[in-house]
Amino acid sequence: GAVLSFGRNDYSQLGFARASTSHIPVPSPIEIPGGHRIIQVSCGYHHSAMLSDAGVVLTCGRNDYGQCALDPAQHQTVAKATPIALAHSVVRVASGAYFCMALTDAQHLYTWGRNRHGQLGRDGNTDSHVPSAALVECASDAALVVDMAPGFHHAVVVVCDAAASSHARRSAGAQKAARGGSGSKSASPPRLPGPD
Repeated sequence: GAVLSFGRNDYSQLGFARASTSHIPVPSPIEIPGGHRIIQVSCGYHHSAMLSDAGVVLTCGRNDYGQCALDPAQHQTVAKATPIALAHSVVRVASGAYFCMALTDAQHLYTWGRNRHGQLGRDGNTDSHVPSAALVECASDAALVVDMAPGFHHAVVVVCDAAASSHARRSAGAQKAARGGSGSKSASPPRLPGPD
């Protein structure tokens, strides 16, 4: 299906060059490059993130902190939906005010953008336009992210250990097979039990 956007567009956050219009009052289709089929969208303060069915993240809008995953010294705004460089397949994307989070199919969390308050989950508070793994830990060394939610300048994630995740995946596959499904990998991660 088409991706439609509308409202304020002063930083191209709607996927249209801001020179063309600063407000779009009627839902209008965004041009999506490369034949990507978008299955999820998320909006930050002045940027937008989209996820394709192939696990590719695309961004547009204001990029002053690297929230569109491009070097802000070269790209203060990103006028059109642009695929980002992330070497992992993504199953979910979410936007905070000036940062983004991506959950991969291996249940690892990648973050980029503003980090003044530590919202990227990395050591320190340096902004970064490069998607990098957040330092997610729990009782075991093999912590996997099962849910995430960004706020304005903060984020919350739910993690479990690899053993619980493996058990939940097998259970979900068995339940799907019992209902007549194939038990194959779905487009979104299964809901998994949290840490003990």
